[in-house]
Amino acid sequence: MQTRRLFAAVAVAVWIGACATADERNELRGSSPASEAPPTADTSAEHSVLRDLDVGGSPADVFLPGPRGSDLADPAPVVMMLHGTEGQRSHMASLAAAVAADGALVYVPAWPVIDQAAPFPEGQGDEPFRAQSEAVVCALRHVRRTAAQHGGDPADLTVVGHSGGGMIGARVSIVDDLPWPGIDCDTDVDHRPTRFIGLAGDYEGYYQYAQQRSDLYAPYDVLALQPTNTELDVWLLHGHNDDAVNVYSSALFVDHLRDAGIDARLLTTDSTHAAIVDTDTPAGRFTADRITEIVRGEPEPVWWPAGPVDATLSFAPAEVCSYEGPDTWPNDRAMTIRFVNRTEFDTSFALVSIRTDADPSPDAVLEGGSGELGVDDPEWVDWGGFRPVPPGESRTMPFAFVEADQTFVLYCHPEAGTTHPRANWMYPAAILTPVVGSAG
Repeated sequence: MQTRRLFAAVAVAVWIGACATADERNELRGSSPASEAPPTADTSAEHSVLRDLDVGGSPADVFLPGPRGSDLADPAPVVMMLHGTEGQRSHMASLAAAVAADGALVYVPAWPVIDQAAPFPEGQGDEPFRAQSEAVVCALRHVRRTAAQHGGDPADLTVVGHSGGGMIGARVSIVDDLPWPGIDCDTDVDHRPTRFIGLAGDYEGYYQYAQQRSDLYAPYDVLALQPTNTELDVWLLHGHNDDAVNVYSSALFVDHLRDAGIDARLLTTDSTHAAIVDTDTPAGRFTADRITEIVRGEPEPVWWPAGPVDATLSFAPAEVCSYEGPDTWPNDRAMTIRFVNRTEFDTSFALVSIRTDADPSPDAVLEGGSGELGVDDPEWVDWGGFRPVPPGESRTMPFAFVEADQTFVLYCHPEAGTTHPRANWMYPAAILTPVVGSAG
């Protein structure tokens, strides 16, 4: 079901890359003509933006701290934001502006994504992957070296990465010593950030040829690299309505970090891939608020709950998917779901939204739930995200209604490639409806 939809998302991404302007394509490769122009200050907003600075060899915009952060300590915390695979730093502008207005110094550099509209550049070996690491490491070192000039605290550095930017930001943040040769910029400056915040991160490198060129990608694989920066504080946000990168990617990454002893948290929502960084949407404003709280050192427990679970979804050996918990959820806090895999098969547990143009009955949605018969790709499915759980194990995951404009379905999903007789089928068990403005 989701595989077919993912192929459609890839086609859209390729089309977007093909339609990019020449300047945008140059910026993808870190060689935009803008990097050669002198920086200009934009003071039209409530804060100043220094545009087109050279930051470690990459063109960048620098959003200076705004007035709403006057209660923060001086100097300001520093944030470096990395755009996604579409390759335009302008996509991070509204989020950067919102976080800067709340008192942070925000750098938004370009980084050299791999052009998805063209074949992988043969004859270059792993250079396309190494160049990504070099660009981001050099930008981080430059930020540490220059942040004080703009009122920032070089010792308080957060990396925020969206989509492919989450992948490359995570790659360089989780290692103490760089395992890639030839990164010789500012070698006396520590590249390691204090925090990493991933937004719908493509940690599998799906849009960076990770699967097609796994032989070259292996030394850069975020899910294979041994995390050695164990002091790193990691916060991940991902939407179950993400139509480009599945929640599955963030779930794999948070498990990888926790296995290495890194403090990592994953909060999932009903957001889409683009909305999570667009402050004209509820999801984007939610993201900006969460980043500000994390940077301040004041993450609200209501959104990152550490207490008891609110609901449990379990998959039993007799092919029964069962749910215990409420059927309406508030939109002013996150609630925690426990996923229990009681089978011998690799199983994912999913939240999927019902299409807004569909009007199925609850019985039609839950067909096959708590019974032996699963269903395959029903007509009402919109988008959804998967949380993998190994056989005989359990996982917990906070989920929050942010957009609160769609109903979601919880279901169990035996993974493709297992010996389960209906692998890749879904076993719906519950319908979750948002209750706007109520804590329940």
